[in-house]
Amino acid sequence: ADQRAATLVEATASGWWYSALLPDGQRVVAYLTDADLLATDPGERDALARSATALPLIGGVLGLSRAPTLVHGPKVAVARTSALAPAAGPGWLAAGDAACAVDPLSGRGIVAALLTGQAAGRAAVTAIDGRGAPGRPPDHETLIADLWRDTRARQAAAYGDEGRWPSSPFWQRRRGGRPGTTHGAPTTTQV
Repeated sequence: ADQRAATLVEATASGWWYSALLPDGQRVVAYLTDADLLATDPGERDALARSATALPLIGGVLGLSRAPTLVHGPKVAVARTSALAPAAGPGWLAAGDAACAVDPLSGRGIVAALLTGQAAGRAAVTAIDGRGAPGRPPDHETLIADLWRDTRARQAAAYGDEGRWPSSPFWQRRRGGRPGTTHGAPTTTQV
């Protein structure tokens, strides 16, 4: 009965939930929070995963199944925003998440991957044809810098729009309300 193909995003006090319908009719549900806010006990993580059925928006589509089941236990993964600097050098360049990994809430990960992949392809063709100077392709570096600025602005706007939990560590960290913390904050990796 679950036919809602829209991507669903729902904020909570300690993070946000994401859900999308897969082509096989199953629904993926993800919860994004900071590592220090996530329960370490596997049983508590299972309970957290099952709690998605009580969410006002996502719970509504999960409730369309007669018996929503957890296909496999929760998995933990890093979803940090970062940019590689420099993103290119003599004989190499970064594309996709290696160049600029964006916060999943921005919804720009695939766009960033496609744009950086396209730019990397153009730079490679130019280098192979002998038309480019060895070293860093300036267009590629400019694209990464532009994507990074855009990502940071979109991220600040998205997290700034949520004001229901002003004392929540998760939301404070994303609004700069807790000095000295970097959990979930955009980071740049230098090599």
